[in-house]
Amino acid sequence: MLLSKQTRLLAAFDHRHIFLDPDPDPATSWTERARMFALPSSSWADYNAKLISKGGGVFARSLKSIPISAQVKAMLEIKADAMAPTELINAILKSQAELLYLGGIGTYVKAQREANADVGDRATMRCGSTAATCGSRSWARARTSA
Repeated sequence: MLLSKQTRLLAAFDHRHIFLDPDPDPATSWTERARMFALPSSSWADYNAKLISKGGGVFARSLKSIPISAQVKAMLEIKADAMAPTELINAILKSQAELLYLGGIGTYVKAQREANADVGDRATMRCGSTAATCGSRSWARARTSA
């Protein structure tokens, strides 16, 4: 996410947080991601909230419900006023995007023919999606060490 200063990171998630920025400024958000990358360890909670566009935020996945702003509703093409974190991640995976970048551990997208049990990733079963329902035009996966 640091290779291009033109990247508009709209949404991201890890095992702790969900990050939403409905109308990011590419240069500002690149600088903030670079700052976070240089930290010894970081999470989306370290992102400067003042730099997130109207309606966005960083939300703990431990919350029972996350409020959905008008801007996020428009970005994800959803109608709900609030969603459980797993539902929100599923909506992110299904939303229209130029790129879906899978940067860490976890199987969030599976083949249509696969059952959740086939994937073997119990932690992501409730929020994952099938390749056929993902709204992304292209996909990339980070290389992880063996």
